[in-house]
Amino acid sequence: MDKDVNNQQGLRELRASTGEARLVGQNGSGGLNVGLCPSDDLSILYGSQPLGLLRIKVNGSGYSSVGGVGTEGLAFDGETLYGAFNSTFFTVDPLTGQPRLFLPPPGGDAEGLAYSPEGHAVYGLLAGSGTLKKFDIDLSEWSTVGSTGIAFDNHGLAYDPGTGALYAKRQNDVNLYRIDPADASTEVVGSTGLTAGGGLAFLPDVGTCHYVFKKVKAKRKCKHCPEVRTEYDHPQSPCGDLDECSKRFRATWDCLEGAKGTCKIFGKRTACESW
Repeated sequence: MDKDVNNQQGLRELRASTGEARLVGQNGSGGLNVGLCPSDDLSILYGSQPLGLLRIKVNGSGYSSVGGVGTEGLAFDGETLYGAFNSTFFTVDPLTGQPRLFLPPPGGDAEGLAYSPEGHAVYGLLAGSGTLKKFDIDLSEWSTVGSTGIAFDNHGLAYDPGTGALYAKRQNDVNLYRIDPADASTEVVGSTGLTAGGGLAFLPDVGTCHYVFKKVKAKRKCKHCPEVRTEYDHPQSPCGDLDECSKRFRATWDCLEGAKGTCKIFGKRTACESW
């Protein structure tokens, strides 16, 4: 999984190479100007809504509200959760969602935050000006990296530790942007097809168990079942290799196209694949 965007349109996965998006599931957020970041649990993301902190399942299967105050940007360094709201910057208690310690302000509204292990720093992308700022955690001070030249608003920011690049997505713009953290130079990656803003987080590339249907039985007069040899990616079965996938897939689905009845499906694993 490359990226997730968290907004009122749901939790979506983005390809870091092209910007292409697909819906993963629900996120619990009711706004556009919200944060998103990894947690110390690979299956959970920290997210925000206008009135509190969220714990969102990476596979989109659910979320829970922690409570607390609203945040716009979120970043996690492996130990400390950081938040930004209306030109303020602070640490957040992950158990209550409340601010713990107010830190030096970034000099603007850092709606997008992202942690970088390179230099142990938090980057902040300011709304309106598009200025990229860098917070040195050890020195507890901000510095200006440069201008992206883009008026970001209601945006998310994420850092890719593999390439050292930052990514951003803003409101009223379908593009995913790649930002150089050294000088803030910015380029378009591609279209996400999404105009909404929201939070952005980078996650390790995790595969999904892939199955092919070997037998399909229609029950209770269902006339619209999936066909044999249908290929299926199990959305709730992340994997690192094929051995982590169950050998067999068995499920009972509702009849397709809203028809009455059910479909009993038997499948066989074929691969552990990344989207």
